[in-house]
Amino acid sequence: MLRRFGNLVGHGDAVLVSPAREKLGLAQHEIEYSRLIPLTVESAQAAPAVAEHLRTRWGLEIVDEFQDTGDARQDLLELIARDSRLIMLGDPNQCIYTFLAEDDVRVGRIDEACSAAGTENTILLPETSF
Repeated sequence: MLRRFGNLVGHGDAVLVSPAREKLGLAQHEIEYSRLIPLTVESAQAAPAVAEHLRTRWGLEIVDEFQDTGDARQDLLELIARDSRLIMLGDPNQCIYTFLAEDDVRVGRIDEACSAAGTENTILLPETSF
C-alpha cells in the first residue's frame, strides 16, 4: 500500500530496510519497519479516496496474533476494515510484545475487541485448546 500511495506523504519510492541496515543510516527513499504502518495510515488519511479504496478492497480481514496488535496496527485495521467482516485471533497468554511501550501493545486490547463485538460474535476457546 505504501509503494502505491506513499507519494501522498513523500515516500512514493519507499524501500523497506531491515533493522540491521537501519543502524547504518537511512537514505532519503528508505524507511524502517517501524514506520511502515504509520506511513500507510498517514497516506490513506491524506486522501479520502485512498481510504475508501482500501475499505472496499477486501471483504474479509483476518488478524492473527491480535494480542500483539499495537496502536499503529489498530489504526490501520480501523481504517481498512470498517466495512469488512473481521476475524481476530488472539490469546492473552501469548502476549509477548508488551515491552514495546511506543507501540502500546497490551493484553486489554483483546477485552476491548470482545466488548465491541458483543458476546454473540465472540468465541472463547477453553484454555486447554491448542
